[in-house]
Amino acid sequence: RDKATTDRYHDEDVHAAMAQVLATAPPPDKTAVDEDTTKMGVADDDSKAATVALGDALVNVIQVISGCRTKRADQNNSDTSSSTMMVAVEWSPMLSQIDRSLAYIASLDAKAKQEDDDHPSAAATADAHKQTLEAVAAWKAQLESLLSSSNAIVSTFEATAVTWLLHALEWLVATRSYVEDDDSEDTATSVIARGHHLRSTCPTSGSVEGFNHDDMMHEWRQATLWPLHHLEAQRAATAAWEASLEAQMSARTLTLGHIDAVLSEADAVQADDRPVWVELRKVKTWLVKAKKVLKAKQTAKLPLHTLGSLVDEGGKLKIRTGVWAALEAEHDAAAQWEAKLKASGLDVGQAKIATLV
Repeated sequence: RDKATTDRYHDEDVHAAMAQVLATAPPPDKTAVDEDTTKMGVADDDSKAATVALGDALVNVIQVISGCRTKRADQNNSDTSSSTMMVAVEWSPMLSQIDRSLAYIASLDAKAKQEDDDHPSAAATADAHKQTLEAVAAWKAQLESLLSSSNAIVSTFEATAVTWLLHALEWLVATRSYVEDDDSEDTATSVIARGHHLRSTCPTSGSVEGFNHDDMMHEWRQATLWPLHHLEAQRAATAAWEASLEAQMSARTLTLGHIDAVLSEADAVQADDRPVWVELRKVKTWLVKAKKVLKAKQTAKLPLHTLGSLVDEGGKLKIRTGVWAALEAEHDAAAQWEAKLKASGLDVGQAKIATLV
C-alpha cells in the first residue's frame, strides 16, 4: 500500500463517525507508515483484513445514519420493536393531546346546551311577554281614543304630548323585542337612534294654570326611555368584544383553551358568539383529520409532505391549538434535517461521514 492509501484509512471524519456509532467496531491495524515509512513489509493478508474491517465499519455507519441498519445475528426478537421506533416518531402523546382537545370542544357544546335548557321555558316567557304587550296595548288604545276625541283642527300641548307618548310606547315595545328576540329585524343602532330622537323631541311648555307640564313629561320620558342608557352601554361592550375577537382571530393569538372565557364574555354583553362556534367547528374537523393521519402512522414514518399539508391546513385556522404548534415543530425539525441532508451531498455521493453524523 502507498502512503496516500494508508493515510485515507486514518481520515479524521471516518474515526469521528465510527467513535459515535460503533462501540465495538474493530480498529484498523497499524500500518507501516505509522512506524516507519520505509518499512513496507506488512503482509498482504493483514492489509486485506484491515481493509475489509474498515469497509464493514463504514457500511455500518451509513446504515445507522440512513435508518436502514440490518439486524445482527446475535440480536433477540425483542429488538424488532426498538429498531422500528428508531425510524418512526412516537405519536401516542400527540394522539392523547388531540383527544383532550376534542373532549374540551365537546364540553363547550354540552355547556351551551345546558344553558339553553336552564333558561325559562318558552311557554312561560311567551305568557309574560304577552301580558306585558297587552298592558301596553291597552294604554295605547286609551291614548288613541283620547287623541281622536280631541279637536284635530286646533293643535294643543296635550295633543302633542299624547302623540309623543304613543311613539314612546311603540319604541319601548321595540326595545323589548330587540332584547328578547335574536331574530328581531331591529338593530341596536336603529333602536338607539329612535330613542335619541324621542328624547330630543319630547315636548315641553312650562306651567299652565298651575300645572307643571315639564314635570309630567319628565316622568313620562323616564318611564318610557329608561332602556336607552342600557342599550348604549350594551352596544359599547358588544363592539369592544367583537373588536377584540376580530383582532385575536386575525393575529391567530386566540387559543383553544381560552374559548370558554371568550364565550362567557359574549354572554355577559349579549354579543353574537356565532363566529366563535363557526371556527370551533373548523378546529374540530382538523383535529379529527390529524388524529386519523397520525393514528395510521404509529408504526411507520410519516411522509414530510403529508405532515406539511396537515400543518398548512391547521395554520389557516383562526384558533390556535397546542396540537398544531407541536406538529409545526415536528415539521420544522424534519425539514431542517432534510435540508441538511441535501446540503451534505449524499445524493451525489460526496457526503462526509462526520457531516452526516
